[in-house]
Amino acid sequence: MLKNFGFIIASRLISAALGFCLTFVLWELPRDGSGDFGKYSFYIAIASTIPFFINLGIDKSFVVFTSAEKDEKTYANYLGLFWKSKLILTFLILIGCFIYYLVNDQRSLIMVALLAGLVFGFSESFKPPAESKKNFGFVALIVPIRNLVLLILSIVLLANDALTLQNIILCLLIANSIYLVSALILYKIYVAPFTMKTSLPYKTLIHDSKWLFAKEIVQLIAANMEIFVLTFFIQKGTIDADQRLYFASAFSVCKILPLFTSSLTKVLLPTVVNIKSAENLKLYIQKLSKTLLISIPLAIVFFGLVYFFVINYKESYSDSLSLMPLIILGTLFTFYTNNISLIFYRKGEIHFISTLAIIQFIVGASVCFYLIPTYGATGAIISFLCVRVVGFIITLIKTRISLYGASSKIGE
Repeated sequence: MLKNFGFIIASRLISAALGFCLTFVLWELPRDGSGDFGKYSFYIAIASTIPFFINLGIDKSFVVFTSAEKDEKTYANYLGLFWKSKLILTFLILIGCFIYYLVNDQRSLIMVALLAGLVFGFSESFKPPAESKKNFGFVALIVPIRNLVLLILSIVLLANDALTLQNIILCLLIANSIYLVSALILYKIYVAPFTMKTSLPYKTLIHDSKWLFAKEIVQLIAANMEIFVLTFFIQKGTIDADQRLYFASAFSVCKILPLFTSSLTKVLLPTVVNIKSAENLKLYIQKLSKTLLISIPLAIVFFGLVYFFVINYKESYSDSLSLMPLIILGTLFTFYTNNISLIFYRKGEIHFISTLAIIQFIVGASVCFYLIPTYGATGAIISFLCVRVVGFIITLIKTRISLYGASSKIGE
């Protein structure tokens, strides 16, 4: 597992460095309210909704229910159903995108963003088969590709005074397309054949992924809630467009941290779901708690580096600095919530994951619409943190009951 984690961390480190550089390049977008970094983040949020409809909970369901599968024929049967489902969903979404194009007047840039999200979503589908086989070398190899291509393209645009919102969204589509082709080629070389042969009915995936589907759709909305609500109140004239810019700038820089935290979650998932003993699950929780000795100092160092860079090189974005500590803190809560809740990715317990996501969504929506009209970006950050704290507390309570309570059921 340490070897796998090493692969992923190295890959994420490269991808994070590329993403970090990309953020500062994109901060050079014109700050006129119509094409600034905040508006770019809005289009990215639109693009990020599409991968969910290609996923529908299938990705994690596939990893959970095939990671322990030893029979290659059975695994191949699942794999065929996986790819057959993905292609059908992708085709349906593509039709939906073109229908949107035909019926909407303000469509060009949003259409490009939707297509970029579609291409990226299908590209991400190559990861679950590799993760279920613990082939994290492949995952590590493809992760930095998109950020590398997009960074190169954005630097070329900047050097030629052509860094505009329209051009960078188009470059996003190009970068995602290169990522797709690269992932497909490497998948066929290092992971498995691209096959759609299967004798399994579609209800197999629906049965296994229905709770994960509910979780994914709620988390999809929640993940972009702050930027959408900020945009809503900007359009109403309640808050200034700079509030979205400050939030998006702070959030984009701090988004580097989840690249690392999610790495451990992806490595642990196929391992933790196969732990049967309650005592071993308790030992896993104890080991996870010890990572606080590393995660907290790293978070402090990270903020220090960002603070130094912004103050010395991007002072015009210094208003975003006050928001970053709360985002970093929220990211730490998310890290421990996600990795503790891995013990519930097993039959009979997955419903808790969905219930937790729904509760967090309700909390986030309530706090967003209450605070953002008055406090703008600060209200958005408080909402972000509240959702993570609530999720962490509920997960701790559920874990305590499930592993240590008198009526505990996990690991019997």
